[in-house]
Formats: sequence, C-alpha cells, structure tokens
Amino acid sequence: MSRNEKTLGELTRREGCLLCKQSCHGYQQHLWRKVCGGCGCRLADHAPGSDTEDDQRMGRLLADSPCSHLTTKVKGGGGLRVYKRNRMIVTNPDATRKDPTFQTTSYTWCPAGVSQTLALQYMSLLPEGGGAVWGEEGSLARRRRLQEQLPPHDVDPMLCQGLLSDQEISSMLLFVRSYKQEVLGVGEVAFAGEGGALMEAANQRSAKEAKDQGSTDTMAEETKRMCAGCGEGVTSESPAVFAERAGYHRNLWHPACFCCSECGQGLVDLVYFWSNHKLFCGRHFCQTKWPRCSGCDEVTITWRSWSELSFLCLKGALALEPVEMDVSVVSLLVLAGSLLAIPGLVFIAVYFLWPAALIKTYNWWSRWRLGLQVRCVFWGDYRFCYSQRGTPGSSPSLLLLHGFSANKDMWLPLMKFLPEQQHVICVDMPGHEGSSRTGPEDYSIQGQVHRIHQAVGLDRQPFHLVGSSMGGNVAGVYAAQHPKLLAGLTLICPAGLVVPRDTGFVRLLKEMKERGELRPQDVPLIPSNSQQMEDMLRLCCHNNVSLPRQILKGLLASRLPNNDFYSQVLLEITSEQSVSSLQDNLHLITAPLLVIWGKDDQVIDMSGASVLQEAHPTCQVALLEHCGHAVLLDRPRKAAQILTDFLSAQEVHSSTKKHS
Repeated sequence: MSRNEKTLGELTRREGCLLCKQSCHGYQQHLWRKVCGGCGCRLADHAPGSDTEDDQRMGRLLADSPCSHLTTKVKGGGGLRVYKRNRMIVTNPDATRKDPTFQTTSYTWCPAGVSQTLALQYMSLLPEGGGAVWGEEGSLARRRRLQEQLPPHDVDPMLCQGLLSDQEISSMLLFVRSYKQEVLGVGEVAFAGEGGALMEAANQRSAKEAKDQGSTDTMAEETKRMCAGCGEGVTSESPAVFAERAGYHRNLWHPACFCCSECGQGLVDLVYFWSNHKLFCGRHFCQTKWPRCSGCDEVTITWRSWSELSFLCLKGALALEPVEMDVSVVSLLVLAGSLLAIPGLVFIAVYFLWPAALIKTYNWWSRWRLGLQVRCVFWGDYRFCYSQRGTPGSSPSLLLLHGFSANKDMWLPLMKFLPEQQHVICVDMPGHEGSSRTGPEDYSIQGQVHRIHQAVGLDRQPFHLVGSSMGGNVAGVYAAQHPKLLAGLTLICPAGLVVPRDTGFVRLLKEMKERGELRPQDVPLIPSNSQQMEDMLRLCCHNNVSLPRQILKGLLASRLPNNDFYSQVLLEITSEQSVSSLQDNLHLITAPLLVIWGKDDQVIDMSGASVLQEAHPTCQVALLEHCGHAVLLDRPRKAAQILTDFLSAQEVHSSTKKHS
C-alpha cells in the first residue's frame, strides 16, 4: 500500500460536520485535499478522531523535543510515544437536595503539575469557548483546535502528499527537527508570584549570577509583573502562564492572553512556538517559514504557493488543462510578449516585496556558477552544513571558517579567484545558517573548535585552515590543539588577540563590559534597522558600500530573525574564557602561518599582525592598503592571490623536503 493510500484510509471517519450538521453523513477524506469529499468543509470542522489518536499525535509532536517529559513510551510500540494528558474530575456536593448527591465535572485536559485549586482558578479565567475543556462539547472543541493549530501533516512528512521527492521529505524532516529543538514549548501555569518548578531552577541560576555581579534586584518585584500580551499588571495571587523559551524573568501572560499572535486563538494545551519574540500556534509558525498550499493545506518547502496535486478539480480527479481555441497571429504575439514580460514582473515583485529572497537567490546562483554544492553531515543529532567544490587531491584541501554573524556564502567573492581545481570547503559555523543551534556550550571558541573537529573529514589528509575574524580565533585555537591535522594556517584579521592598540569598536565593548551593560542590541555588529545595517557595513568595509535601500532591507530581513542567536554568540566569544583564546594558544601553533590584515581595519586594529609576527617570526604577513575588516569584500582578488602564492610556496617547500 502506498503512503497516500494508507493515509487516506486512516483519515476516513464517520463524524458528521459541525457546520453542515445533518446534511453531511460523515467525514470522507478527499483524495488529496484536507477537506471532506462529501460536503467540502475542512477536516477541523468535523473534528474526527478519538482521545487516543489525539494523544498519539501530541506524542509525535512533543517527542525529541525539550518537552518530551510530557510523553511516555508505548509498550511494544517500537519507540512510539504518547502524550501524558492531564485530566481532572471535580466533585461537589449538591446542597439543594435532601439525599446526599454530588455533581461531578470532568475536564478532558488541565495544566500539568498544578494543584486542583490552581487548575480551577486557571480554568475560570479562560474566555467563553477559549479553552475550558469539560464535557463532550469541550472535548470536541479541544479536538477541533488541535486540528486547526497543530496540523498532523506539519509534523509527519508521511502525511504530506505534496512532497514529491526524497530530498523534499528530508528537508521537511530537518525542518520539523529544527523547530522541535529551537521554538516548540509547552506553557506552565503557576501563581505569578511563584512561577512554577521550572522557574525555580531558573531563579537559582540567575540568583547565582546576580550574586556574582553584586546585584540586589529581584525579578519578583510587583511593578515588573506585566502581562506580555495585554501589557496590564498581574498580581502575585493570580494564575499566570509562563513560557520557558520566552524567559521566566521577562514574560508571563494572563490565561486569556496566552494566544497565537497571528490568529488570536488561545493556544491549545498551552503548546506554543516562540519565534521573533512572539507566540505562535503550530500552523502559523510554519507559515512564517514556508508558504502553505491553498489547496492541500500542506507547507510547501520549495516556495511553491500551491502543490502540484492541488492543480486538480476539487470534485474530480482531472488535471486542470487549458481549453483548445483558435488564436490569431496578433494574439500569439501578445501572448509571447506577455510571457517574455513575466520574468521582469517577477523580478520587480521580488525586489520590492521580498528583497531577502532576492539575496538568497543571488547567493544560490553564485554558488551554482562557481561549482559549489551545499551538503550536510550529521554527528548524532547535530547537523553541520557546508558548501564544497572539487574533491580531495594531492594538494591540501582548504577549510574556510567565516566570521561572527556571517555564513558560508561570505567566501563567494574569494572563490571567484581561487584555482578551480582547488578542493574547498566553506562551513557554516555552529548555529549559523544551516548548522544546528544547540546551546552556549557550542558557541564559545572552545565549543566551536570541538564541533569543527567533529565535522572534519577531508580523508584525514593534512588540510589548510583559513579563518576570518571570529573564524580566525577558532582556526588559531584549532591549529594549536590539532597540529598534526594541518598543512598550513591562514588568519584574516583574527579576533582573540591582545593587540597594542584598540579600535573605537573594541573600546566601546570594553566600556560596556566594565559598566556591566554589555547589551548586544547596542553593538554595531547586530543591526536592527536599515540605518544600523548601513553603519555596520561602513564599520567593516573601507570602500564605500553604496547599496540600494531595498537590498539593505533584504540583508536586514535575513539577519533580524537571528539577532537573539547573534547576541548569545557575542556574549560567549567576549567572555573571559574566549576573548583572548588565540593569544593564549599562540605558543602551541606549529603550522606554517599566513596573516592577512587590512590596514584600515576599524573592528580589530592591524597592530594585531605584529603580535602574531612576534610569536612566529617565520610567518608571512600581508598588510593590505585601502582595506578594512571585511577583506573579502574590499580586496578579494588580492587576498586570493596572496593565499594561492602561499599555498604554492608551501607545496614547493614540502616537495623539496621530501626529495632531500
């Protein structure tokens, strides 16, 4: 049986439509759309299924996420997990009757890990029809919201009929794994003054940090308890909802305000997706990342707004085809002209509406033109993304490590001028672009060295390591810790040194750290608007970078969703353990060393080159005129020439050494 046939059979149910009532005789799954084949209404309008099936779907969603403790394994289920749904039965005596009788109310769901008193207070604060789940009607309403907010086909690719290739299925699996690890969460209910069990652990950590910094502030001040939804106050004795991913100390919500920021519905079972400082239900979070097909309701991971199956008649199985007609020569010319105009219209639309997509397309085209192929490798659950050209040969391969908040495409200007036969690998540093985001332990310099070492294969032949800025810091520490793996080392304006002269940028960082006010949003390398983006380019480049306003918006749009991550990385690489890690490891570097530095670097002063030369007198130093910190943008041709000459000289030296 095919994947689609199995899915269609499983989804055929006899529940009537909640909208059509008696006119619908039961839900009959349409061949490819998520609607009833009988009445045309949505799957959620029939609320098909049972409590057991709901718990299984929730178990699949929460499995392999930080919320997996809310699930349990099914015996003999081959690793299948089921949701441990919390139920509650409230019994109250009926004082209006002579005989002792009791009234019972059964809740098909209530918040986990709370007392009955708190659960009842929480339920009483929910709006009418906004989440209270008692009785048959409440259970049906909950099941309907589960279908609407957490579509099963957004979790299980095997329920998606629009994924037409193994590559699309793999991409969907990676997308699901990514959001489970990075944005999925389950809210916790507690009194605003208490915060729940998870908050207690957070309090212990932050109390230790506050003690170390001599801070006397407490996050439990009455004035700071403000609902993140409506902005009104929340008293200590009132139930509130906390979200771990939003930060226990920063955000809490009234029970009625814990809603999706897109559709405004109360989040079913408190399941939320935290992205861009907003709460989303599963449906609308997925739609912020990929278009959703208007026909089959599936996310289309290839940027199609309709899947191919959806271009079929709703009531039949015939493809929609053009009708044959007589067309005059003039009509043909008009049609041809229209077709020729379509690419131009598409470009104009993308340029003004989706400039970030235009930049991604340009990078894809540049990689294709340069012969670079994007690949991923896995170390357990950890994904490392990289682009590659060529295969390992007799000469050492090049492994390129980019700088802070950049990605593998940073090296595209350099790649234009490197020999085509040179085997080159450009990696996404931990957490950047396509590589997995885990935690701070992987974002420190030592953590990045560890992850790079896990990913390195290169047939275990000695390779040449190149690092720029933060990547230069990582490359230097890697060379010190794994000297036998390297044939050479190139550092381009590396961080991690104690330089004789500080730039204005470094002085700003030091002043903020001394005041204890190192706020990443105030750092020029993490822009949050177009003007700050322009200032960042002016700081990093010596040459005047004059970009159209739309391109600046595109660059900014591609960075904004990652600003929280960049802030976390910045705090790690400027910590005491990482800020001078290259300086601390200089004496352990034995590989032939090339240093390239822009004389007009405003981020890290070029005097750092003298520090490297003093530690390694035999190293080759190239100071580039009319060049800032972004060497690859200011002088890519010159940098490629210096690197190529250095590699050739090392190869000649190695060959001479072998013959002698």
